Amino acid sequence: NNSGQIVGTSNNCAFLWKNNEMINLNRLVRNGTGWQLKRAWAINNSGQIVGYGTFINEERAFLLTPLNQQPVLSWRGEENYQTDGLDPESGTREAIFTYQVKYTDGDGDAPANGFPRVQIRKGGVAIMYGPFVMSFVNGNYNSGAIYNYTTTLAPGTDYSYYFEARDSNRALAIGEATNSKAGPLVMAKEEEEEEEEEEEETMLEGEEVKIQGGKKGYVNPDKGEQATIYFKANSAGKINIKVFTLRGQLVWERTKETTGQRDFIVWSGKNCDGIGVPSGIYLIYINGPGINITKKVAILK
Repeated sequence: NNSGQIVGTSNNCAFLWKNNEMINLNRLVRNGTGWQLKRAWAINNSGQIVGYGTFINEERAFLLTPLNQQPVLSWRGEENYQTDGLDPESGTREAIFTYQVKYTDGDGDAPANGFPRVQIRKGGVAIMYGPFVMSFVNGNYNSGAIYNYTTTLAPGTDYSYYFEARDSNRALAIGEATNSKAGPLVMAKEEEEEEEEEEEETMLEGEEVKIQGGKKGYVNPDKGEQATIYFKANSAGKINIKVFTLRGQLVWERTKETTGQRDFIVWSGKNCDGIGVPSGIYLIYINGPGINITKKVAILK
């Protein structure tokens, strides 16, 4: 047929040649039917096969109609791709962002031409020239084939992406990777340099404040990451920490007594009601003895 599939007979069993593999057709028929498929004569472009065999020891012709399984798109499951399909999850406009997805088809069907592909959105709108066709990396369709796409992106904090595919029979793919995920966070080079200068100025003024968590302060609560806010006041007293959105809305706050030694407070990426905040950039205001500074942290899920 037009998919390159061939049928025939081997050792008195009907077979199907598909994806460079010879498959005994008796393995594809439900057990207990009473059929023994012996010869396959022809296959059409829909995958239907005609031939003959025995049904309860009587010779009969048969017509097999394939029950097509939907392909599945999932995460690769390896380092940096265990819970999503993007690495890195943040960077500057010069960063190379790599999207990866696993394509699996229970029938062993290859993807249709132009699939899998990744849809990248900014502010909920598909970016120019998308969706983007991905390239085969390795693997096989039955147990999982890895596909890859790399690109640079303009600065922005409102990116999202998802993957889509159809198999050679046009069945639409399902799976967790078909759902939209936030990311990446892309900073302009100037913003990164400003943050570094701000950090240096802080140290010169003796206001020792540092935020750690994830990559360069980008925190993914879905991976168990938290923002740890380190500080060192110049005397004993209260340290007040407040988290705001870029619009100035209070999200979370904590107060802690300090002895003037190095200390820290952890923000888990949740608001005052214990609900996870959306992906985006947040302002962390730290105030206390000898400290009065605002830092930025980004949440990426």
